[in-house]
Amino acid sequence: MTKDMLGDLVRLLVTVSNETLALIFDCVQKISDPEMLSEFKKFLRKETCWGAGVKTATVKVNKFFKLLFKDLKIDATDGSETLKSSGIFTGGVYGQTLPLNPKITKAVKASVWEMALDGIFAKLFSSFGSRKKRGTWTEHQVVEFCRSHRDKLRTDGYATFFEIEGGFVANVRFVGDGRLLVRVIRFSRAYLWNAQSRNRFVILQLET
Repeated sequence: MTKDMLGDLVRLLVTVSNETLALIFDCVQKISDPEMLSEFKKFLRKETCWGAGVKTATVKVNKFFKLLFKDLKIDATDGSETLKSSGIFTGGVYGQTLPLNPKITKAVKASVWEMALDGIFAKLFSSFGSRKKRGTWTEHQVVEFCRSHRDKLRTDGYATFFEIEGGFVANVRFVGDGRLLVRVIRFSRAYLWNAQSRNRFVILQLET
């Protein structure tokens, strides 16, 4: 850098806001890293930079729901636990009998959404994309989520829904004494769920 360039830089810096100055200071510290410097040059040239194009799990805006939580980790499962065998649904396991289909799943992330508009399952779940795109849960994954993220479930007797593979939905609720209850119902059920109940839907964050 020449003396003229340094002088111009100093004169420019005294004119910017404190917020901008803090950003510039942060940039100066980071671009001492050769890799960061290379990517920053691409950014200034409006070229693809900082890993753009790499597949990531994204969470998109959805008019039917309000996003409450995202990037909640669900550990890998071996398919050995079911809703009944897990022991966490001490309030009972009711409804449809799920077919035995143990499946190994890798660690994934999930997001929790609160209803903002009324709708039936088909309409509400499809607002997150096709079944292939949004994914479905195994019994063991539902158990793992409820065990690890119990504090993210809807309270006051209202529902938290998980779409389970095979055309089912797990309706998880707290009963009056704080125990968890789950009722398995058909995805095809045409019941109109009321947004005033602020029921929650837990959706897998799959790579796109």
